[in-house]
Amino acid sequence: MSLVEQALQMAAAARWDESRRLLELHLRRSPQDLKAMLLLTRTLLAQSDRTRAAYHAERVGLAAHADVPTRLEAAELLQAAQEPVAGERVVREAARRTGWSHPLRAVLINMLRAQGRVGEAGDAALEGGAAFGADATRALIGAGALGESLRSREATALVRAAAGGGDSRIRRAVASMLLYSDEASASEIALAHAAAGESLASEAARLAPFDREKWAAARGRFDAGEFRVAIVSPDLRDHAVARFLAGFVSACKADASVRLVGVDLWGRPDETTRKMRGDCAEWIEATGLPDLALLERVRQAACDVVLDLASLHVTGRPLVIAARAAPVQVSWLGYAHAGGMRSVDARLVDSITDPDEGAWGVVSQGAERALRLDRCFLAFTPDERTPSPVRVEPPHPGEVVFASFNAAQKITASTLDWWARVLCEVEGSSLLLKSRALSDARTTAILHAEMQRRGVDASRVRVEAHRPGYREHLEVYQRVDVALDTMPYNGTTTTCEALSMGVPVVTVAGERHAARVGASLLAASGVERVSSSCVAGSMEEGVRLAQRHAAAVRGLGGEERSRRRREVRDALLASPLCDAAGHAAAVITALRSLRVQPGSGHSGQAKSK
Repeated sequence: MSLVEQALQMAAAARWDESRRLLELHLRRSPQDLKAMLLLTRTLLAQSDRTRAAYHAERVGLAAHADVPTRLEAAELLQAAQEPVAGERVVREAARRTGWSHPLRAVLINMLRAQGRVGEAGDAALEGGAAFGADATRALIGAGALGESLRSREATALVRAAAGGGDSRIRRAVASMLLYSDEASASEIALAHAAAGESLASEAARLAPFDREKWAAARGRFDAGEFRVAIVSPDLRDHAVARFLAGFVSACKADASVRLVGVDLWGRPDETTRKMRGDCAEWIEATGLPDLALLERVRQAACDVVLDLASLHVTGRPLVIAARAAPVQVSWLGYAHAGGMRSVDARLVDSITDPDEGAWGVVSQGAERALRLDRCFLAFTPDERTPSPVRVEPPHPGEVVFASFNAAQKITASTLDWWARVLCEVEGSSLLLKSRALSDARTTAILHAEMQRRGVDASRVRVEAHRPGYREHLEVYQRVDVALDTMPYNGTTTTCEALSMGVPVVTVAGERHAARVGASLLAASGVERVSSSCVAGSMEEGVRLAQRHAAAVRGLGGEERSRRRREVRDALLASPLCDAAGHAAAVITALRSLRVQPGSGHSGQAKSK
């Protein structure tokens, strides 16, 4: 048996030190063996030795005798080693020798995005658009870059090209990315999610089926009055989702009849993670567990309900949910659409985000039951790092500053149309934007070109540099008068953060959940009691509401604007949107309505009491 074969055996057994030793010995004898060098790179990555891994991967990628597949593998390993600059060098060297293929272009796009050069990544996607053809994986990579660089309609075209092919991962990505499209209809999005759900169901059928009797026997170990709920999420950490979840978890801890089981899909704990873990009765670390092992681990917890906070999101574990980890499974919070999985019995929503079918032209978003709360489906907990809601004196007297700090992929062509109309109608106003992608000069240039095409001078659209600190991020709102939402995918955390800084938010409600979250949050926030109406039913009305808010602050000095902001924040803090205890009680009551008793004869679908 050769040294490389022995090394492979050691790697398969996760005996990385031995695998590394054998490969290094082999390479001293055969220093030009690129395949062995790639194996060594993977071994070093498994040992978290990224520096040495990157060194070897770059050597392979730039070797004169490397073929294109070898260079591609080397580039992907450089990305895994968090060395996208070296990865870009490798890809460009391969293209110099052989020309651009769609696999090379897709890897280049990833390397550019990893460096924050999202505008160039979008340019590369446009150049290679037709070449992606039926290669769904690469088409989706291109679509992600286009969406992030403010070319939403081109992104939609690539997403549609990817639809219908590939495994569940491809179908999940197609469904998720269509949520950001302002061209995709509600029915198209629903069908994409249904396709993803069916694909997951087919894959889940190969796993062990849910055994109700086994669950009932395990459930019998616990007190009969105890209600066990598992929270499955990659966001049990300092994350936007935690702003809505932490209060729920803390409130449930105070209810002796409720036992929470945290299922952490992320595996990189921070202070928020540790707080949530302390508030849960049980904690499951999913990192390193294959789907089947995680599925069995969650089943062993014998929970009455699984709350899935990820659904089809790329960081989720949807196969575990598709195979059914508990007798009742409910989706909530972390994904803005029904996931299409038959194993999910209900979605926690409200009557504004998901009205009865036919209201406002809203169409059904999936097979799972809409479990509507009598209040907003979310409750927001302002962060203790939130600064004072003051308004600093505007640099130009009388100027009204609109703003949006939403992620760039939410800034669709329709959003730009609306914002441009607001600026054109409100003389002496400006627009302040902030997101990680907009820190890229090429993306900012695209933004300015798009706004100029809509009649708005680039000088009126300013981009704030990305700020990593949370308090520093919120302090930018001290220079803002009115926040403008995005469409058709509304802000959620950004809306609540703006309100916590005393800044009113104007939203245009659409015809699906993601387009109506803003309306739900604002209805629950109490802001309209101290400010003008904030929820529009059309773009035209949205322009009028923005004008009204601008007129209310125009001419006011900093102190008077600060007073108005304090009123907005006070209204928020006193509102149902910040009532975590009341919200938690409503959620638990709703979940209990689906509770299955061990002796009920349950056969796999949730039943109401």
